[in-house]
Amino acid sequence: MARAYAPSQCSRCDKTKSTSICTGCRAIYCRDHLREHDQKISNDFEQIRDEINLFQEKIYDQKTDSKKRALLNLINEWETSTFEQIRQRADQLRDKVIASTNQSIANLERKLNALKESFQTNMKEENYNEQDLDEANRQLSRLNELLDRPKSIMTYKEETSFVPNLFVVTSDGS
Repeated sequence: MARAYAPSQCSRCDKTKSTSICTGCRAIYCRDHLREHDQKISNDFEQIRDEINLFQEKIYDQKTDSKKRALLNLINEWETSTFEQIRQRADQLRDKVIASTNQSIANLERKLNALKESFQTNMKEENYNEQDLDEANRQLSRLNELLDRPKSIMTYKEETSFVPNLFVVTSDGS
């Protein structure tokens, strides 16, 4: 801090002995009060230095904060759990589609076996006519249609949650 010497009154004690002007704040001080003023400025600088160091420690603590790591672990657990729930739901839906398809095929096989048995019985007993032949053709055509065009299965999404839920509805309503 630079000082200019002039015979003026000290701004703290009003004495007119040897005084100096602080070039920072422009106040006039006697030697005793100038030393106090210099010490106060030094103390203020030290306090700011300490605050800077404390702030730097806070930043370091934020980088290594175990709470932050715990939050990241919580997010990772949520992610894993959500993926597992989605995988389980997808497995349930696949099982439902497979069960529905298997049930449709089993029904077709029962109908085919009944048609085959009736047809074979009529042929064995030679008890058939054109109407029986037409009926057997109609039933076989219907079975082919059902096989080519399987049971109606539709899907829809429920988008009210963060992860949309998927549903499968079969023609039997399940």
